[in-house]
Amino acid sequence: MNLIKNKEDLSLYFDDILVVNSNPYILTSSSVYKVDGEIKYSSKKEEINLYKIKGDNHLISILNDILENLNLEKVDFYPKGILKFIKGNNSNNLNKFIKNLSQNNFIITSDRLKSEIKKVTNINVYTIKELKLDDNLLIIGERNRLIVRDSQEIEVYFDKSKFKILHLV
Repeated sequence: MNLIKNKEDLSLYFDDILVVNSNPYILTSSSVYKVDGEIKYSSKKEEINLYKIKGDNHLISILNDILENLNLEKVDFYPKGILKFIKGNNSNNLNKFIKNLSQNNFIITSDRLKSEIKKVTNINVYTIKELKLDDNLLIIGERNRLIVRDSQEIEVYFDKSKFKILHLV
């Protein structure tokens, strides 16, 4: 069928993309290891329920789902009054949120904030025109596994705890 759109784009944000044909999906993993000179085998089955999201572009649909369902965290970034002229934007407040990020992380934001963010980090910063992201929002994510069902509707599973939305105020 191969209905997955923008798979190359998805690979920027997810390490492992599994395309499946069932929902729920049974993920089976096996491991072989040695204990006291004896070879041991173990296997684990995990039932993963995919959920439907709206839209026809997988990446935009997933990001819109994140924006709709995660809580915003406010960051004091834009000084008020006379401090605005003295200090400019307060990159230190933003820096405390992004200082521990690694190359396994990414940020999605507006064109307006991209250059400001690049001043305080060297991780990947993306803008996505189709997302219609508010100028003061950042999506910070950690690359993780995405499971997508290859069907007419978009059904996915991914770890939402790997994403955070910051609202710069």
